[in-house]
Amino acid sequence: MHDPRCVASAVVVSSAIASLIGSDPSSTFAERVEASLVTALQAASPFVSACPPEQQTEFNHYFNANSPKELNLSERNTIGYTLKALGAGTFALRQARTESFESIITQLTLEAGDADTNGAVAGALIGALVGFRALPAQWIAQLIHPTWLNTKIKSLLDIYGINTEL
Repeated sequence: MHDPRCVASAVVVSSAIASLIGSDPSSTFAERVEASLVTALQAASPFVSACPPEQQTEFNHYFNANSPKELNLSERNTIGYTLKALGAGTFALRQARTESFESIITQLTLEAGDADTNGAVAGALIGALVGFRALPAQWIAQLIHPTWLNTKIKSLLDIYGINTEL
């Protein structure tokens, strides 16, 4: 049997990314972030509603966290917990209104815990908001096999009919 909290967190992240990618680029960051989170929460609400009240409260705690400290990312018994990655992602997305990609990801990474997962979820959400050009150039320069990676990315974008010509 699946855990509805896991499903809800996956739905929030994927719905928020889809909403951000499809959002009006002339909107402000704050408008795009808020709209994506509202859309994502609405999509996840059937799964959250399927949880007992204490689990709904827990989901809301992570979804609405205002700092990495509130997420307690390095707590030993819950490292790898899907709601922690959700919280890292929604926190990061809200912070992207005022902080850089590099600053947010570094801040989350330094909290330890399941840093790679938390960073991946946060990075996916911020990346969907700010786009490739806003990613730290020094990080991109250090990628291993960038040609292979770019080929894979372009193939995926082609499948979705997204023009990659500049």
